[in-house]
Amino acid sequence: MNYQYEYITLKAKHERVKLLHDAKIEKLNRQIAELRAMIIQPVTIPKFDLDMGDVITLVSKVTDVFPQDIISHKRHREIVTARALFAYICRNHLQKAYKRIGRFINRDHSTIIHLVNNYEDYLKMKYKEETLFYNECINRINNETEQGVCPHCTGERERSYLLREKIH
Repeated sequence: MNYQYEYITLKAKHERVKLLHDAKIEKLNRQIAELRAMIIQPVTIPKFDLDMGDVITLVSKVTDVFPQDIISHKRHREIVTARALFAYICRNHLQKAYKRIGRFINRDHSTIIHLVNNYEDYLKMKYKEETLFYNECINRINNETEQGVCPHCTGERERSYLLREKIH
């Protein structure tokens, strides 16, 4: 039995495990720092367009993604899906310009065009999750329009243009 060989292999294995452990700790520390930043200084939705503020709040509730994540540069699938849904609703139902939507979520207009086209493709191909999110958003908007209430708003605003006009 070669003890020196076993020692070297165990030492290498220990180093790999230690590196993986350190990487996990670093990732968790970054997530903690992000959450601390969100608590201490929450991202405020830009005030120049309240209609899109209502949409981003609604999309975040339907998709279970924070509004800060939709505005952020994170590229996780669920966040990108929520961002694309937001862009699609703003473009096709609110008739907002690509540039205006892009300014709202800190993106270039070409990125918004890409998001909208991708979401149209998702709906054409009847992707289950994306279609459910879209239908849920439209149903909530229609229900709130019929009831004349806006539960996803903070109450400090009048009913927005989005909720005054029923979306089909």
